[in-house]
Amino acid sequence: MRLALLTLLLTSAVAFASQQDDLEKLRQRITSLQKDFEKANESKAEVADDLRESERAISDSNRSLEQLAQQQRAAKKDLAGLQQRVSTLRSEMREQQALLGRLLYRQYLERGRPRPPQAIAERCGCEPTRARPAVLPIHRT
Repeated sequence: MRLALLTLLLTSAVAFASQQDDLEKLRQRITSLQKDFEKANESKAEVADDLRESERAISDSNRSLEQLAQQQRAAKKDLAGLQQRVSTLRSEMREQQALLGRLLYRQYLERGRPRPPQAIAERCGCEPTRARPAVLPIHRT
């Protein structure tokens, strides 16, 4: 009976040791999982911070884009005004050139010149008059 009791005790001790070993492995596994969980939470917090930072950067970029769009609209409006002003000035300049051409043409006619230069007559849209050819004195020696 002692032998049976000893065998039972030995078997129980082996089983107990095996259970202790399993328990230790389970504790190590739990510790490992807790560390992984903490790392995951840290990583999650970092990712959340990065996401907030990215959202701020996107918001700042959107504000900058809106400002640029407003500046572009203002520049286009200014450009349209300047183009209108250029058109008006060109028209006024053409009118002034035509007036100047007619004035120069009249001055030539009033001075008794035979005819105005062809370029002036063409610019003012005037028809050059047929003047008598200038008679040059003949010098005989």
